[in-house]
Amino acid sequence: MLVRDELLREMQRDAIQIDPFDETLVGTNSIDLRLGKFFIAGRPRAINAWPVNHLRPGHVHRMWSNPQSAQPAAEVLHGKDFKPADVGSTVPIIILPPRGFLIGHTEEFVRLASHLVWTLHARSSSLNWGINPVSGGDLGDVLYCGRLRLFIQNLTDLQLLLFPGFPYVQLTIERCQPTQESYQQNGGRHHHGHSIAEAKLAWKPEMLYPKSPRSRDLRFLPNSVPSAS
Repeated sequence: MLVRDELLREMQRDAIQIDPFDETLVGTNSIDLRLGKFFIAGRPRAINAWPVNHLRPGHVHRMWSNPQSAQPAAEVLHGKDFKPADVGSTVPIIILPPRGFLIGHTEEFVRLASHLVWTLHARSSSLNWGINPVSGGDLGDVLYCGRLRLFIQNLTDLQLLLFPGFPYVQLTIERCQPTQESYQQNGGRHHHGHSIAEAKLAWKPEMLYPKSPRSRDLRFLPNSVPSAS
C-alpha cells in the first residue's frame, strides 16, 4: 500500500490522476474522495411490490429512481422543522431515509497507471454516523478511468443528511504487476473513457444505473432462466 510520499510522487509522474485534486485530502496512506451531487435512490418496499430480477435489464427501474440531484436544504427540508442555522438554506443536501440506500458517485475522476490498483473504503467518520458509503466494498480494475460509483446505505432508523462535496470515502492504492489488458477490454462497462478529459465529456448521471449481466456470467445459468428485458 502506498504511503503519502509515494502517492504524491506517483501523482507527479501522472501514474495517479485525480481531478479535481486537493492535496489536503491526501492522508498517511490514502486519499479522501468527495461525494458528487447526482444519485439514484432505492425505491421503498411499499412502492416496489413485485420481486426484482437483476438478470432482466427492464427491472432496473423497479429498484431505482430516475437520476436526481442534491437540492438546497431549504427546499428539501421544507416542513421538516428546518432550522437554517443547522444546515444553511442554500447548502445542497441529499436525504438518506432510514435503512435506505442510493447509488451516488465521487466528485473526482480517477485514472491509475497499469502498475497500480485502487480499493475504495468508507471513512471511519462516515460509519460513526451510520453512513456506509461503500456497502460491500469496492475493488478497482487496472486502467479504469472515470468517477467511482458509491453504494450508500443508511445503517440507522433515522433520516440522515448527505452533503455533496464532503469526503465520505477514502482510496488506497497498491502496486501490481503491469498489464496491457484494460478494464474495458476485459468486459468492464462502467468505464468512462481512456483519459480523464474524455471521461469528463462522456459522463452523465444515467451511468449510475447498474448494468445488465454480461454474457460470460449468464453462461453459468440453466438455459431455462429468462434474462431478456
